Amino acid sequence: MLIPDIKMKQTIREFKLMLFRLGIALLVYPIGKIFFFVLNYNHFSEVSIGKFIVILCWGLRFDLPALVLVNGIFILLSIIPFFLSKSWYQTTLKYIFISTNSIALLADSFDIAYYHFTLKRTTSDFFDLFSLGSDITTLLPQYLKDFWYIVFIWIGLSILITWLYNKTSNIFSKDTAQTITIKGTRGFVINAVTWLVINISFLGLCIIAFRGGLQLRPIMPINASEYVSAKNIPLIISTPF
Repeated sequence: MLIPDIKMKQTIREFKLMLFRLGIALLVYPIGKIFFFVLNYNHFSEVSIGKFIVILCWGLRFDLPALVLVNGIFILLSIIPFFLSKSWYQTTLKYIFISTNSIALLADSFDIAYYHFTLKRTTSDFFDLFSLGSDITTLLPQYLKDFWYIVFIWIGLSILITWLYNKTSNIFSKDTAQTITIKGTRGFVINAVTWLVINISFLGLCIIAFRGGLQLRPIMPINASEYVSAKNIPLIISTPF
């Protein structure tokens, strides 16, 4: 008895689109660091432009774990082959990508001003502020009043990732969709194994990126001291990390 023909709608085009869209987030995270550096320059005045560019390059190692974590759901849904050709599914992927990365950018933008008070990147201990009760409701409006420009930076970055995401749909619009067509038992096995090998390999690379490399222990903020002085660690890591 033959297995019914099934069309797996994961194409080379969709795989390229996913990689380009992840590249958008990987591009925007360093832009957030540029704002952080410029608006906190009085704390990093000894860092030259050339040195800062080098720091941005080293910082990619710390941006990759954040990229994988923030976009984990997007990545998993982007490799499901059966719905990628559906417009409603693509719309869902778009909103997941934009919303999750906008939240990450919000945290990063918040730190641009908050760094003045803590001289470090925000970590989970920030949520201890909520134990202050009514004090947080007093502090937050004052923060927004004093650092109103942070909202515009966040909105600008969110608009940028939305605009770039929309542009990616046109990048490979002329590509020929290489649909994997499964015919019969033999075709099903060949194509299913091919799909599994490609995507398991990709997920394996995501795990390596999430760990920050092949070392025994996952990369931590303290590892940034291998590249810069302790004072400049906030320049090499991002708040999402």
